[in-house]
This record gives sequence, structure tokens and C-alpha cells, in this order.
Amino acid sequence: MIACGAGISRSVAFAVAALKEIEDLSLLAALQIVKKYHFESLPHPALWKSLCAYYGESISTRDFLKALRQNS
Repeated sequence: MIACGAGISRSVAFAVAALKEIEDLSLLAALQIVKKYHFESLPHPALWKSLCAYYGESISTRDFLKALRQNS
């Protein structure tokens, strides 16, 4: 179980990172899985940029927003 105050930003970023590590997914694929089961997911852009920088993935803001709109 992963939790933060509202359960929409920090916990989502952590879940995305965990899926990336454990399942060897891209960040966008991991975000889409989290979003599928937790439709309120809305990681803060600064957290998302940190994940992208840490994992060396260059993901445009457009693709990030598109992933957030899917399954909603």
C-alpha cells in the first residue's frame, strides 16, 4: 500500500517508479497502469520531471498530459 495526503501526486509518482523498477516499464507505461486503476492520479509536474531526469527518459509535457487524460 502506498499513501500520501491526497493520494494523487506523491504516491502516484512513487507507484510509477516502483512499476518502472519492478516491471521494467517506461515511465509513461507505468503511469498509464497506475491511472487505469487510480483515475485520480495527477503527479505534480516537478515530481514527474524528477522521475524523467533520474531515469534518463525524455518525455514531452504533451505526452505526459496525454497519458494523464487516458482512462479518465
